[in-house]
Amino acid sequence: MKRYISNILLTGISLQSFAQTSVWKVTNNDKTIYIGGTVHVLRPEDSPFPAPFDSAYAAADKLIFEADMSALENQEVAQQIMKQAMYNDERTLKSELDSATYALLESEFAMIQMPISTFAKFKPSMAVISLTMLKMQQDMGTISEGVDRTFYNRAIADGKQLEYLENFASF
Repeated sequence: MKRYISNILLTGISLQSFAQTSVWKVTNNDKTIYIGGTVHVLRPEDSPFPAPFDSAYAAADKLIFEADMSALENQEVAQQIMKQAMYNDERTLKSELDSATYALLESEFAMIQMPISTFAKFKPSMAVISLTMLKMQQDMGTISEGVDRTFYNRAIADGKQLEYLENFASF
């Protein structure tokens, strides 16, 4: 089996994708970056990750994550996110969705034995994210530590430099 499934040359940049993973190696002359497609939640049996993840991690001096996950552990940040994800006025999920959509969402929550009233003040996007996470936990046994959190924790322990594409200050 080949180590790489593709090798594309585009304007002087070489892009290689490791077989059976979502890790890409991008090179331009003497510069290399690795791009890893990650999943935020996994099942316990999804570990260990394919070797290219470890290889890319070992070769990296700096890791750039979607967001600073430690910020989510900050009570003020978590409250600010929830404030943005919920209606802070008379609106409710039921008042903002058409009746057919609300009924469908209500039946989906009922399937996981969760009353939709628990999510009454949630904006639709947060209600759907919550439903998805609950269903994944129930149906697939997912846990909250995915690829990104695993390597984030490892980078902290190893003292690697970290950067983030997003921050929660904008909430």
